[in-house]
Amino acid sequence: MTLSIVREDPVRLGALIDILCGAASSDEHIAQQEIAVVEATLRKVLAVDVLPDSVQPRFASFDRKAFDLGEALDRLAISAHEDGQALLDAAFAVIVADVTPFYD
Repeated sequence: MTLSIVREDPVRLGALIDILCGAASSDEHIAQQEIAVVEATLRKVLAVDVLPDSVQPRFASFDRKAFDLGEALDRLAISAHEDGQALLDAAFAVIVADVTPFYD
């Protein structure tokens, strides 16, 4: 399952990016390899080969101190169980990339 419907909605796409950046910043910073995983995860869940132009500026403007997961989930507005599972899988992939270097 993908969240491909989100790619055509700037508000929902921004929310998805914020959620994944929030997952990547769970250790209080975002390393370059985590951005690469976020980008790959976005391409997968959006079902695209090339990310929209709005993605990079969104990464640059992400503020983990101002990030509010509940508000981002409200903006994302997913209701289908499959979409919720896709979101959880995407966030999990980013979090695993965040902690994996510590266990190698």
